[in-house]
Amino acid sequence: MKSETKASVIESVKTPIGLLALSVLVVEAILAALSAKAQGKDFTILTVGMVLILGAVVVGGIVLALHKPAPMAKEATTTRPRYQVFISAPMASFTSDEEYKQSRKEVLELTKFLQAHCKYKDIFYAGAQLKDRASFEAADLSLDADIAAIRDSVNFIFIYSAPAVTSAFIEVGVALALGKPCVVHVREGVRLPYLLQNAASAGTAIPPVRIYPYKSYRDILNVYKVHDGAVFQDARRS
Repeated sequence: MKSETKASVIESVKTPIGLLALSVLVVEAILAALSAKAQGKDFTILTVGMVLILGAVVVGGIVLALHKPAPMAKEATTTRPRYQVFISAPMASFTSDEEYKQSRKEVLELTKFLQAHCKYKDIFYAGAQLKDRASFEAADLSLDADIAAIRDSVNFIFIYSAPAVTSAFIEVGVALALGKPCVVHVREGVRLPYLLQNAASAGTAIPPVRIYPYKSYRDILNVYKVHDGAVFQDARRS
C-alpha cells in the first residue's frame, strides 16, 4: 500500500466507530487470505480464532465509544485569539452625529494609548471604520460581526459615558458568557444596570470584572497608565 494511501486511511479513522469498522475490515481480510490456504482442523481453529478476535474488537470498540465518544483525530492546533482587547461603547444610541463623533474620537484615543503603552497591537472597536451614523451596518450583520470579534478577543472593555438604551449591553453579556475578563468604565453620575453594578463582587459565577468610575477620559487612560497594561491580569486574580 502506498504511503499516501495509508495516511488517508489513518486520517479517516477519527471516531471509535471508525476504528471498529477498520478493524473489522482488517480481520475480514486476514481471514479471507488465510482461509484460502487452511484445510480441515487448521481451518476450524483459524475460523474460531478469528471470530474470537473479531468479537474482542467489537467489544473493545463499544467500550471505547462509551467511555470516549469524542473524535480520536489529533486535536487541531489551538490558535491564538485575534484581538487582545475588544472595546465596546454606545454608538447608535447617540441622537446626533456630533455626540457619536466625540465618543468615537475618545475611544480611538484609548485604542492608540493601549497600543503604544500596553503593547496591545490588535484591538477591535466597531466604530473604528464608521466615521458617522450614516455608516452603520445592518443590525443583524453588525451583531454577527461583534459576537465573532468578542469570541476572538482576550479581554473586554466597556465604556458607558451617558445614560442610554444601548446594544453595547448585549456585547457585555456576550463577553461575560464567553468568560472574557471585563473592565468597565462608567462616567460618574451614570448608573449601570443593577446586575452589572455588582458584577465585580459576583465571585466565580462570572469572569473577573473591574469597574472604574471616571470624570474625564483622561481618568480612563490613567487606569491603564498606572497599571502598565496589567489591569486585566489584576482582574483575573480578583
